[in-house]
Amino acid sequence: MSAKNNRPSSHTGAVKDPAGGLIDSNSTVYPARIHLTPSATEYLEQLAKDLMLGRCALDQLPSCLLQFWSFGYSTGRASRQEAIDNLSAENDRLYLRAYNSPEKIREIYQRRLDGHFEREAALYYGEVSA
Repeated sequence: MSAKNNRPSSHTGAVKDPAGGLIDSNSTVYPARIHLTPSATEYLEQLAKDLMLGRCALDQLPSCLLQFWSFGYSTGRASRQEAIDNLSAENDRLYLRAYNSPEKIREIYQRRLDGHFEREAALYYGEVSA
């Protein structure tokens, strides 16, 4: 594939969609698989390695590459958020058990419950009297 055919196209007016039909002028059409030149591929691979090894910092990236990193980070984090929340709760539970007696744990849980119900009552009665 030539470099010219590899680039996204954006034209004024309607563009013929490779799948048929027309795409408006605000759309960009990409090939099924985007290819980079070997030198661009090598540069980006080395940059990725250097980021992982700490030889390069995110604030050194141009905004176009930072957008790719941000998208990947947010997508990855969102896909793992449930596991992060579960492990955090498990960490809190184990810490509580490791550093407190059973009696102290009961007191802590009771204090948390009392605080919860006090806040709920304040919200409920605060809304009713307002």
